Amino acid sequence: MEKKTVQSNKRKSNIELLRIICTLMVITLHIQNPALLGGVKYARESGSFFNEAITSWLFCMSIIAVDVFILISGYFMINSSKRKLEKVVNSLIEKYTSILTSLGISILTCAVSFVFPKLWGTNGIIAYNSVLVIIQAAAFFNFFIQLDLRYNAVINFLAKASFGVFLLHMAVIRVVSAHFDIHMYFQKGTVSALLCYLALLFSSYIVCMLFDSLARFVMTPVSKLWSQTKLFSYDTGFTLTKKGNS
Repeated sequence: MEKKTVQSNKRKSNIELLRIICTLMVITLHIQNPALLGGVKYARESGSFFNEAITSWLFCMSIIAVDVFILISGYFMINSSKRKLEKVVNSLIEKYTSILTSLGISILTCAVSFVFPKLWGTNGIIAYNSVLVIIQAAAFFNFFIQLDLRYNAVINFLAKASFGVFLLHMAVIRVVSAHFDIHMYFQKGTVSALLCYLALLFSSYIVCMLFDSLARFVMTPVSKLWSQTKLFSYDTGFTLTKKGNS
């Protein structure tokens, strides 16, 4: 009975997996963004239709990352007993319909961007505030909410570093791009562009995760020492209490 209670208190891994995927999507955005590392831009210059199509689709699929992070924050801020809308949505939209909707919109926006290149950017359909992107993000989020994924120690461990990766990944990408001719790999062709993208994606996540783990390792004893020596502390109810008073 005690083992079941401990297990029930552990956070399910469906949302934690979504955090990891969204963090990878943010890295993808910065790799493929024509205004940053320029994956899409240099894929277009390669003259390969498949190269441009794949890099553009990766960007169109990853544009939902920021919107999904906002949905995750809102989801945990709402008390579970008040999530009536979630139950209604889940009853109307099956999880596989959600993921197919999200993928379908990403393909649609990618195809439209080929015909109308000016639709890229904040004033177009491929933007955080675009209605299509918001629907795409909501459908993607709904799929993971309905995903029956119990506690997984590996997923939850990797998800701990997602915020650290979010903060640090551009520094890693800049260092790599300063020492290697990234543009050349995107211009060579589809296979070269994909391999370059995947190498940047996972190396950035792993390096940033290691830095985040190191920071936690160093700061955990420091924070414990601080909590033991400071005059005032915060209890779980965010009430300021003086040490020694009960």
